[in-house]
Amino acid sequence: MKTKDVIKERARLLFNQLGAKNVTLREVAKQLDKSYGNITYHFANKEQLITALFLDMNQKLAQLQTLYHQQENLLTFFLTLPAHSFNITLQYLFFSKDYVELKRAYPEFFQTVAALNTTRRAQWLKLLIQLQREGYLAAQLSVEDLEYIMDLSVGIRMFYFQSHEWNEFDEAVYLKQVNRLLYPYLSVEGKKVYQRFLEEQ
Repeated sequence: MKTKDVIKERARLLFNQLGAKNVTLREVAKQLDKSYGNITYHFANKEQLITALFLDMNQKLAQLQTLYHQQENLLTFFLTLPAHSFNITLQYLFFSKDYVELKRAYPEFFQTVAALNTTRRAQWLKLLIQLQREGYLAAQLSVEDLEYIMDLSVGIRMFYFQSHEWNEFDEAVYLKQVNRLLYPYLSVEGKKVYQRFLEEQ
């Protein structure tokens, strides 16, 4: 593993364990038995390191869209996604736990976050529109309604990870909570697919 990746991995674990604000680059260096200069050679400051970790997480989340071809239909794909994103979010839990603190401390980092979230949001909106075209979402839903569904989803996901401790995380509970919000907006056919999905879990 390259030195840069070793630094990111140890920092990720420390940030998750202690909180990003409580971990300095000197602490990362100490944990790796490396000099402070060795760390700053790769990451000039903590904001750069946090940004690099966010980009890693974003790349993993973006790759989830490739799982579509492994499912029988687009709705089933949507319903399985929380199980995959659950594990990725746990790997980078500090982004959820320390969201407000990170936003206040690192405004430049959050410009990157905002730009990537805007891109990802547009991609998921296209998928929701496709779900509707394929008859799984109620036909009367507007684009504003679909954007509202995305906002609800983000809120539920963030609240779950912010309000639980390590020993309380449960993938099955998370999957149920995230998917349940979609149910009222499904068409008759969509609700049939949803019920079949539940029965197979």
